[in-house]
Amino acid sequence: MSLSQISLGTAQLTMEYGIAQKSIKKTKSTAFKLLKSAIENNITTWDTSPFYGSSEKVIGEYLSKNNEEITICTKLPSISCNSENNKNIELEKLISKNIRMSLKALKTEKIDYYLIHDEQDFIKYGDDLIYFLIKNKEKGKIKNIGVSVYSTNIAELALKNKEIKLLQFPLNIFDTRFNSILKMSAAKEKKMIARSIFLQGLFFLSDEDCKQKMKNARPYLRSLISFCKIKKLSINEMALRYILSYNGISSMVLGMESPDELKKNQKYVKKSKLPNHLFDELIDEFKNVPIQISNPNYWSK
Repeated sequence: MSLSQISLGTAQLTMEYGIAQKSIKKTKSTAFKLLKSAIENNITTWDTSPFYGSSEKVIGEYLSKNNEEITICTKLPSISCNSENNKNIELEKLISKNIRMSLKALKTEKIDYYLIHDEQDFIKYGDDLIYFLIKNKEKGKIKNIGVSVYSTNIAELALKNKEIKLLQFPLNIFDTRFNSILKMSAAKEKKMIARSIFLQGLFFLSDEDCKQKMKNARPYLRSLISFCKIKKLSINEMALRYILSYNGISSMVLGMESPDELKKNQKYVKKSKLPNHLFDELIDEFKNVPIQISNPNYWSK
């Protein structure tokens, strides 16, 4: 199943998301305008989740009124986080219930890619989790199984599982942990989707905001701003074309606020990858960014 080069991240359709998020009024009308613009710009893969506010519902309402061919990626809510006090959890019923809820919200009969959202679920429930997802696939509720990962070791396990057809993982100028995973994926015939391209908006913080929100990232962000200025590219363009410079990326998830922002990002993507020397220089410049900065899982610790 084909994926568009950009996958529309829909967390921002109805809620605030990211460290640089500004308070902007979000309505169904503004969401519909963004979805319409995505289609007009050939962004036909949409990434969503029951955790992303009411984005599934908004997408469902839009598609029910517009006959468009869209590839939907949605996710299984974390089981581990919600079942600590319920050791007798009925896994099959819970999975089926969540799939039914997403199908109802999206107003569709089948989900193109259904991702395990919490990588710990993949470890904790393992073969049972995959087995019950396969059963829903056999019933025609989902087409493909995927997993969203933060850890390279879990990504390696997912690569070995023949039932998993798609991996979604963070990749950006500050976070290069998955370089080796991309090389391994070539022989596994998996779809590979990069997310956190702008490190959840960190790249767009002003110096003052960075000082207040994430002081330890300030010198690295300053270095990135300086690097881009010398190369005469915006951070936005540098970050997008950096992802395009990797082999094996099927799509990249971008959360966007407006049609204008969407069109700007699409314009940068059309410029294709960075020159090889610039790509190598960028990797070398930021190869030692601490994981406490490059991985948002550490930000609140």
